[in-house]
Amino acid sequence: MNGMSAPKALLLLLALGAACLFAPRAFAADACSVAASVVDFGTYDPTSSTPLDGQGSVTITCTGGNNLPVAIGVTTGGSNSFAQRRMTSGAEILNYNLYTSSARSTILGTGTGGSSTVNCTVGQSSTDCVGSNPSGGTRVAVRTLYGRVTELQNVTGAGGQFTDTLTVNVTF
Repeated sequence: MNGMSAPKALLLLLALGAACLFAPRAFAADACSVAASVVDFGTYDPTSSTPLDGQGSVTITCTGGNNLPVAIGVTTGGSNSFAQRRMTSGAEILNYNLYTSSARSTILGTGTGGSSTVNCTVGQSSTDCVGSNPSGGTRVAVRTLYGRVTELQNVTGAGGQFTDTLTVNVTF
């Protein structure tokens, strides 16, 4: 087994904090909130030669009736690098990353260090962004975040859950 211990049940959670960055716009009286879900990878098997994929989402809800364009970015978390993010459990490290699409070829980040942000319009649907415009003037955009844990990492999971904390930046 290449020096790796038997598979352990590891619940991988990625907590995303939400922060809003407001840039001046011509839209008036829109009030928005941002919520991010945990990217849950499930159970990691360190002997598997297949990467482990997971998904989470960012939800933006605005009142005021305007279809607002937004840019969504995510920080590096504890790794301080977009090249390879890392979750920790005690002294153990489990490498992963977040991506802009299900193809998992472009790293989701802040637009720096080889990463890209993603765009949505609150109240309208587009690729990987589900918008809705229910009655009452509230507009919603839900953007999927795509994660991948690298295969064949030598971890035991003795510390329990692997976690990392990131900040989601939404620019209006």
